[in-house]
Amino acid sequence: NRLLRAESCDNSLYEAFEMQMDAAATYLCRVRAKTSAGLAGLFRPLYHAIAPGESPELAYEPAMGANAGTPGALAEELAAKRRRDIAIGHTANGPHRDDFAMTIDSAPVRRIASQGQTKTFTTALRLAQYGLLRQQLGINPLLLLDDIFDKLDAARVANIIACVADNGAIGQIFITDTNRTHLDEIVNRTAVDFRLWEVTSGNFSPIGHQ
Repeated sequence: NRLLRAESCDNSLYEAFEMQMDAAATYLCRVRAKTSAGLAGLFRPLYHAIAPGESPELAYEPAMGANAGTPGALAEELAAKRRRDIAIGHTANGPHRDDFAMTIDSAPVRRIASQGQTKTFTTALRLAQYGLLRQQLGINPLLLLDDIFDKLDAARVANIIACVADNGAIGQIFITDTNRTHLDEIVNRTAVDFRLWEVTSGNFSPIGHQ
């Protein structure tokens, strides 16, 4: 990008960088595609468990389309668009432009999802990330659910608790909530061991346990 902003015309220098970038991009896009497929496979049943009746999808969207992960594809793209990239001062295509397509019932989450649906989507995605890490690392990471129940109805809250309390599949969990009555109702629905603390000005005080 520094060369582009300087409007360098040294194609040999560009090509030296782009050969290395292409090798890295090929590996990166392949790993992203594989990991994203595994994440989506965990995500869908978790979302259905929290919100039955809705059809969510999570899909990797490489900026280079079908050519992503093909050796030589990025170098060819950069060479073909070099004049444009010099004009704008940065590379306009490549793995740094990759994204996820997130939909509910085939409609984009960013445009149509309610606050509850958005919260459900991000919660299911976080739980799927947890499952993926557990598969890859062979350990149970810590799970933090920060103010997780805001914007969710009682049914979705109950389903989330059922997911995280399911047969000890998830290890240690930290849950925060600003509504004490609400939190008591939530934890009392579970049969698992729990501890409660109140946090005031950074000070923790135990207020009960089971």
